[in-house]
Amino acid sequence: MSKIVLGAGMKPSTVFCANCGAANPAHAKFCFSCGQAINGDADDLSMSMSMTIFPPGHLNAGRLIRQRYKVLAQIGQGGFGAVYKAEDTDLGQRLVAVKEMSQLGLSPQALAEGVETFKREALMLASLRHEHLPRIYEHFTEDDRWYLVMDYIEGETLEERLEKARDGSLPQVMAIKIALQLCSVLDYLHTRKPPIVFRDLKPSNIILTPEGNLFLIDFGIARHFKPGQAKDTVAFGSPGYAAPEQYGKAQTTPRADIYSLGSILHQMLSGADPSLSPFRYAPLHKYDPVLQRLVEQMLEMDEGRRPASVLEVQQTLEHSKNNPALPLHGRTLRAGQTPVGAPVTRQMAAIRVPPGSPAPRLMHEHHYGVVRAVAWSPDSVYAASATDAIVRVWHAAQGYNLSSYREHLGLIKHMVWSPVDARIASISEENKIRIWDSNTGKTLSSYPGDPNSNFNPNLVQWLAWSATGRYLAVAGSKFITVWDTSEEEPIVQLRNKYQSGCRGLCWSPDGKRLAVTQGRSVSIHRLEERGKTLHYRYSSSVNAVAWSPNGTYLASGGDDRVVHVWDVQTNRLVGIYHGHLKPISALSWSPNNACLVSGSLASNIHVWDAMTGQSIVSFHAHVGDILTVAWSPDGRSILSGGSDCRVYVWNAP
Repeated sequence: MSKIVLGAGMKPSTVFCANCGAANPAHAKFCFSCGQAINGDADDLSMSMSMTIFPPGHLNAGRLIRQRYKVLAQIGQGGFGAVYKAEDTDLGQRLVAVKEMSQLGLSPQALAEGVETFKREALMLASLRHEHLPRIYEHFTEDDRWYLVMDYIEGETLEERLEKARDGSLPQVMAIKIALQLCSVLDYLHTRKPPIVFRDLKPSNIILTPEGNLFLIDFGIARHFKPGQAKDTVAFGSPGYAAPEQYGKAQTTPRADIYSLGSILHQMLSGADPSLSPFRYAPLHKYDPVLQRLVEQMLEMDEGRRPASVLEVQQTLEHSKNNPALPLHGRTLRAGQTPVGAPVTRQMAAIRVPPGSPAPRLMHEHHYGVVRAVAWSPDSVYAASATDAIVRVWHAAQGYNLSSYREHLGLIKHMVWSPVDARIASISEENKIRIWDSNTGKTLSSYPGDPNSNFNPNLVQWLAWSATGRYLAVAGSKFITVWDTSEEEPIVQLRNKYQSGCRGLCWSPDGKRLAVTQGRSVSIHRLEERGKTLHYRYSSSVNAVAWSPNGTYLASGGDDRVVHVWDVQTNRLVGIYHGHLKPISALSWSPNNACLVSGSLASNIHVWDAMTGQSIVSFHAHVGDILTVAWSPDGRSILSGGSDCRVYVWNAP
């Protein structure tokens, strides 16, 4: 898989018109926008954008920029310069992308335009926070060159994905999933004040990561919509994907992005490259009529006839996702007849459950990355799920979203809901603990993470609320810190005996002890007697720990694939439960102490009788590793999430 970073073209595929600045195919003789001839004058902007003005490999591996960013390799070249993969030496060798604009060979006009575009992209990105947008860290000048430092994203462009496809198209399920992610980020841009119109939505500006996430890149020609303005100052766009109004006859509105999205969706479904025949699209006869009509509306030449907003597009796509249609190959079906092999149209149609296994009550699929944590509201009405850099709060019975939290600047490591109110605490690789309101998604407070200055962001972090909701414990690479959230001050700091981080952390119900997994043991720290700890030792790594609600028992599970239950009053091992085929990754107790639920890397979930170790029921629906489980406070439901980017709600036994 190739590594594509933030719009760095691996080959010159476009030439820019010196008259109006519009992007044209490399072989074009005349500009698609203004009709002027595209020549090769050395002073033209098109020449200033060519590959020859910037010698490859100018910054060699090992070069330190701004006394901070160590260049690892050049990974792309095009436009005004190059893009490098680098390490941020000030933040634990975090990988970043450094985008460079060279001033070599540019005419004064081209230089001014290039610098303005570069600055505009930097300032615009710096103000945005969304799970499908790269984050910018800083921009600066050095040695007569401009630099933009941002997320390093590993993956492939949608253009490359389509080129690999046998007929240039993608399966409907995949195409709709990509389109829904684009709807999410476009809706975010269009609802800014003022709205941001991207104006250059095309497959080469969309990166797909190995985990299935999507990033929209290259904000060089994005602009704010200005009410009352007759038309754009300059025409910009890419042939085949640009809306008619981007040819300079009107101001581009958010509906221009809807046209571009429609063009991409049509290409993913049909395999036809729109740049080869702009404004001409073949009917999508083999697909759901609702989906066909949506694409036709999105591609209307008259923008007034397109959907009014991306939200309308998203709602229709959700319908098509849940109602896929199969090609009928010219056969006419009788009334009520179902095509052979056609999926059943209902919410759980895509779930494959072994015979005799219970089916989940609800699947919440609005996640585009691995689900690392789930949590319940104290009243068991709402659920929260953390994936990548976003936490979603949604109704556990009906599935609709209540709020989303997007303020983290890095991958979210863990998330917990206060047991007494609406507060949620989450921590990401940026090493910031953020406490926020689940109703509004607004930040209430934030704390520094691990106090250790040599914090390694790759180590898993863990959070735990005390039963009263006053104290928050965070386990870092070397310390466990307890914060008084009412005073926003740390009250105690405990040193981890093993400096390999932790994979689980929980409070005793009385709030006097903390259990933490460390290597091959579970350590119990007594907060009132800081020097005293108790260790339960194992033959393999421990991945999860959970305290029974009555405070009597402690359960743990790990790489040995069994659940251990200890009596913490007598320190005796009272149960070992076998049944998982792969390492155990998550544990949770029922509120009445009677049962335990455990999830494993074998995609299955077991519910146990906590006293006898008898398996009560197994749940099967996930198609990847189970990473998190949570029993609802009312005892009626169980949440599970994992690497398949899904969260399921199960009826508890």
